[in-house]
Amino acid sequence: MGTCTTFAIKWFLPILKKHYPTISITSHAENDGQLIANVLNDTYNLAIVHSQPNNPELYSQHYRDEQILLTLLKNDPLAKKDHLSFKDLTGRSILVHEGANFWLDIFKKNIPKLNLLVQTNMPSLDKIVHDSPIPVFNSSLEIKKHDIPENKITIPIVDKDSFASYYVICKQKDFKKFKALFEFFTSKD
Repeated sequence: MGTCTTFAIKWFLPILKKHYPTISITSHAENDGQLIANVLNDTYNLAIVHSQPNNPELYSQHYRDEQILLTLLKNDPLAKKDHLSFKDLTGRSILVHEGANFWLDIFKKNIPKLNLLVQTNMPSLDKIVHDSPIPVFNSSLEIKKHDIPENKITIPIVDKDSFASYYVICKQKDFKKFKALFEFFTSKD
């Protein structure tokens, strides 16, 4: 299985294991183009991508949506805003987990003079978030899993590029193998 962000697989694994309890699962994070190629060449049976592919050989099903947020100190001048744009973050140093994958490229593309402080270990990142004044990128899907310190606030970023929809894809010919999984997503809409 391939995924466009390591967080997407974390959310997806319990669902996959529920429907296919006996299969063994390995996963790798790559960009959407590589993920699609690897599904088409049978390297992966399934992949999670963040843009719906337009390929008749693939079946795709909407999985979930995500919005990027920023967690920062309540006394930061930006904390007075109801929402932020990427331009508001120009020149800032901001923490992020390396598992954000494609989001890292979006941040670099949209935020001039950004200093991304990429962390590889989630417990270390959580500790830094609690002990440091440095803002951190957060998401609508991850925020529920982490305690936000009382002296910090989380504000949504509303640029078009701060939203992502995730799709689970497989080859059309393999759809029957994963029909129960795709029906589960359809029943959730």
